[in-house]
Amino acid sequence: MKISGREFFYQLLHYTIGIGVIIVVLSLPVVAALGKAFRSDFSTVAAAIFLLYLIISLAPEKVRNILIFAFIAFLFAIPVSGLWGSGQSEQYLI
Repeated sequence: MKISGREFFYQLLHYTIGIGVIIVVLSLPVVAALGKAFRSDFSTVAAAIFLLYLIISLAPEKVRNILIFAFIAFLFAIPVSGLWGSGQSEQYLI
C-alpha cells in the first residue's frame, strides 16, 4: 500500500504531537491529587473528558484526528506524571 506524501506528513505530525504531549506532561510537575483522581477515582473526571472529547469532535477532520491523538496521549500520561510527582508507588497504574 502506497502512502502519499501528504498522508505521510499527517501521520508523522500525529506521532510527533503525541510524543510531544507525553514529554511535556511527564516533565511538568503535576499536583498529586490530580494524578490520583485519574488513577483511582476516575468518575470525577469522566464528565470533563467527555466534554473535551465533544469539543474536539467538532473540529475539522485533519485537525480533529491530531487533537484526539494528543488528548489520548495526555490521558495516558497524566496518571504517570501524578504518580511520579507524589513519590508513591503502585502495582497497577492503568
